Amino acid sequence: MSNDNFENIVSEENRGKRLYVADTSDSNDARDIRFEISNPDGTCRLVRAREFEAHIGRPLHYQDVGPKSTFNIMVKGGRGDYAPPGILQHTFKEETLGQKLTLARRTMADVGAPFKHLTPESQGLMKDGKGELVYSKSGRPMHVRELSGDDRWYETPGGRRERSYDYGPQVTAEAAGERVPDITFELTDDQMIGIYRTEGDGFSGDTIQQLKAKVKEKAGQSVRNVYVRSQSGIAQSVDNLERDGKSVQKRLNSYLRDVDYGKDLPELMINYGNDYWPAKKVLTLKPDGDHAKRLQLGPDAEAPNGYDHKLSVVVKDGAHIVPVEYYSKNNAEEFRRIVEDVEEHVKTSTSAEVKLYSGSWDYHKAYEDISESTQTQSQIFVEVGKGENTRLAPIQDVSTRDVDRSFPPRKRYAAKVGPKGFPTGLYENMEVMDSRDVSKRVKDTLRGVGSNQMPTRVKPDPERGETRIKVEPESQRRAPFSPAGSTNNRPKLDDRRSRDGDTAMRG
Repeated sequence: MSNDNFENIVSEENRGKRLYVADTSDSNDARDIRFEISNPDGTCRLVRAREFEAHIGRPLHYQDVGPKSTFNIMVKGGRGDYAPPGILQHTFKEETLGQKLTLARRTMADVGAPFKHLTPESQGLMKDGKGELVYSKSGRPMHVRELSGDDRWYETPGGRRERSYDYGPQVTAEAAGERVPDITFELTDDQMIGIYRTEGDGFSGDTIQQLKAKVKEKAGQSVRNVYVRSQSGIAQSVDNLERDGKSVQKRLNSYLRDVDYGKDLPELMINYGNDYWPAKKVLTLKPDGDHAKRLQLGPDAEAPNGYDHKLSVVVKDGAHIVPVEYYSKNNAEEFRRIVEDVEEHVKTSTSAEVKLYSGSWDYHKAYEDISESTQTQSQIFVEVGKGENTRLAPIQDVSTRDVDRSFPPRKRYAAKVGPKGFPTGLYENMEVMDSRDVSKRVKDTLRGVGSNQMPTRVKPDPERGETRIKVEPESQRRAPFSPAGSTNNRPKLDDRRSRDGDTAMRG
């Protein structure tokens, strides 16, 4: 292939088109490749290899599917699902695409695609092509880096989407499947049409049959198969999803709400009493209180007498609730904006000048303090209250006969734990978890309401000859933030719980 032809394929005119490779053990069928042509109406048309080759004026070359290619490759697996080669080799166990991956493996080997950067399971564990865990030289399971802050977001033709994991520096956004259409329709004449979900697109709430009818009316062809993109970048057949017991309807609409979870929650919340209250409300009622003083001093300053040094402050970030120590470090400019907004609100409401520490709250013991404090809190917080009283409350404190009806998954936030079951300090919206089909262990947290099932880390006692962290039984756990034998000295909120679950703060 000449350099001129190669320059032609990567020209601006052709950038962003995505190829689809069919899986087969027969080399004669190895050229069943599709690529995308974007349409003005936001849909995309996927055509076969012959049309693509006619368009570029030459046969396909292995470099066309390499890591540096501008095309996003999709390989059809044994189950009939589609996925980029990098994901196909290292995917979720419950999203496996079958064992007939001869062409996919050959293609990956030919182009030198990066096998080391693997798609994680819900806990971030790396897996090889057989679905087995990958271990480091020291014998520990290998993990991928979980993203935070602005790194979590990427743009698609359907708008902003959220990614959870770093797939590695050599894996492009296209290779990670981030630009795969949200829904892809395979028509009876072998055409494939993809759409990206957007607000007001007319598809919200539609069933599969209703979607098929609309596409048939528009395309003039009946729909043979429907594929829905998963959070991990796999275009899964709805038939396979249903056989696996997944909620197709939930998956169809999940992409429209990625940034809307907890939209009524305040950006900055303070753990006051047992709940996380809006910082604006707490500081407006008590601009000269200990909370205001503590927030002004910063993380390493000496706390006021009688005030617990581990002040728990969190930030709502998309579908996550993030400790301020993490957020302020990774999102310095955005955190400064949030702080200034709170200061302006207090000044407008009370005429009081409240200056909060807007630098990084990260300090040398931040992770240890966060880990120790979150494991004594609830595994699940629910969104309660209305208006300026909207906040997060431990699910154990909520009195209701039907948690699922009163607090559906989109109003619940579950603690995210590491691979060994220890807290990370982060909470994630449970509807996001459900749409991503995460581990059963996280979903089953609700069954443990009223009892903390999470293991507790206890520092080793050198005087007893202990050198490793041990797990303390639940019956021996101390009250949160309290020395042994004492009562909890955390500031308490003078509140009353009303029938609707709201709580009235008093100055």
